[in-house]
Amino acid sequence: MSGPDGVSVPDQQAQTGIGAKTVSDLVGENFKLSVAGTTVTATGDVKNITEPWGDFSAADNTGHFAIIKLPAILKGQKVTLEGRTKGARTVTVDDDLLLVQRIENLTAAKKLTVKKDGQLVMEVDFSGITEK
Repeated sequence: MSGPDGVSVPDQQAQTGIGAKTVSDLVGENFKLSVAGTTVTATGDVKNITEPWGDFSAADNTGHFAIIKLPAILKGQKVTLEGRTKGARTVTVDDDLLLVQRIENLTAAKKLTVKKDGQLVMEVDFSGITEK
């Protein structure tokens, strides 16, 4: 599988696809992604959601949530997300390609690995974000 060509930050006014929240509800305008090979580095502000976001989850629904738009090659594909405190999770990528990750659900390294069929697609490093 090739690298993460096309990974990006959605437009600030875009819907997250989860309830009524927009991208600007989750991240600041300075939230950016840079790509080097299969490593995606996130920087900028990730906002603190203090009111429970029940549409996201019944539990773990407050805290800091980052949102990224996955590469188009993953549309409709099953991917495995690793680096979470509760273990790996397999999800099917929706047509909107959006992935919302609660930062508090990551291990201390704050890195999320995305794999397709066991092959590395990208590792997203959230250690450079600022939690607001």
